[in-house]
Parts: sequence; structure tokens; C-alpha cells
Amino acid sequence: MERSYIALECAQLLARFGCHVTLLQRSSRILPTEAADLTDTLTSYLSSEGMEIVTGVSIQRIKNEGNSVVVEVAESGGVRNFKASRILIATGREPNTRSIGLEENGVLLNEKGFIKLIRDRSNDKLVGARILAPEGSELLMEVSLAIKYEITVKELVSAFYPYLTLGEGLKLAAITFGKSVEKLSCCAT
Repeated sequence: MERSYIALECAQLLARFGCHVTLLQRSSRILPTEAADLTDTLTSYLSSEGMEIVTGVSIQRIKNEGNSVVVEVAESGGVRNFKASRILIATGREPNTRSIGLEENGVLLNEKGFIKLIRDRSNDKLVGARILAPEGSELLMEVSLAIKYEITVKELVSAFYPYLTLGEGLKLAAITFGKSVEKLSCCAT
């Protein structure tokens, strides 16, 4: 049962260890506060790894049945039971960023595409990133160095990136702070 990134990571880890994993999600998609294109792609990735993802369910009850656990859910088609040897319940936590004044303090969140950069508007420096892409972890060092050495978004935009590489995704994400991605040329300028 999933509500957070941590739950998805746990579910994916268990699936990769060979467990049959069924993810039960209350909302109509996983990570419902994220962009639909991102979560749809993530759902496809996880499904291709063998995870069963069931959305739009409401947990009615959980009971032991012999050596198994049965989770009863209500969904649009009625009541459905899921039987498992073990369950992991991840209730998640609500982020507490609404009232801390991010925008008032010049922090702008860029949520275009699958690479999301976070910059401090007051000095144009990169302060964070969220990445969902195959081999996306390959970008972590570049982002970490950009933050450590206080590289600005403008400097990221002006850097040379080989065309059609994962690294170029950082440049594209940086460009979108000043230009709509729909208006980019084929060569990301």
C-alpha cells in the first residue's frame, strides 16, 4: 500500500528480489501530487518490472487467513480481496512546505518534463533537482557539483552538452526557466 516515494522504492526493491508485489493505491494514480505524465511513465516502468499496480481503491479491512493476510478493498467495481504472505503498509507523510514562504524568498520550482530543477531566484543558483529517467542516477553527481560549486542556471544553459544524451536533459530543464520547452529548436537553444 503506497503513498510515498519510500513505499515505491520498497515495493520496487522487493519486486527486484523476486517477490510478487501488488501495490494498492487510494488515488487514481501513484504519487498523485506529481505530474500525470511523470507518474504514468513511472507506473509503466514499475509494471514492466512485474509489479501489479491497482489504483482507486479504499482499504476496508485486513485479516489473517491461515498463513496469509487478506486485504479487502472497495473499488468502482465492488469489493475485491488481495491475498498475500506479508504486507507492507506505508502511510506516508505530508510535506510541510506550503507555509514556509518558498516563493516569497525567491525559490522557484520548475516542474517541466521528467527532470525538475529547483533554483533560488534571487541568485539563479541551482539548489536541487528531482529526476525520473532510466539511468537518471547518472545525473546526480553533475547536479551535486552544480550545487556545491554554486553554478547558476544561466551557466548550465550556456554549457555544451552532447546532443541526445541524458546530460542534455539538465540543459533542457535549465532552459525552461526562461523559455517554454515548446519553443525550443531541435538543438535546445
